[in-house]
Amino acid sequence: MCGKPKTPKVVERDPVAEQRAAEAQAATQSNLEIASRRRRLRESSLLTMGAKGFMGSNTRSLLASAIGKSTLGGQ
Repeated sequence: MCGKPKTPKVVERDPVAEQRAAEAQAATQSNLEIASRRRRLRESSLLTMGAKGFMGSNTRSLLASAIGKSTLGGQ
């Protein structure tokens, strides 16, 4: 069994691909956090609480309800 020793397998890495994957993951996490923050702000806004307050399930804007529409700016 004397002979040429086997060479170990070399794990090839692509640093550019690893960097892109890390950047994509960071961007996704950041977008999720921003969306969550915006959702919390929108839900806690005084304009969306309406007459029912925090316990109400209706999240129509007070300004929109004042003019009889379900959303502002739309039809």
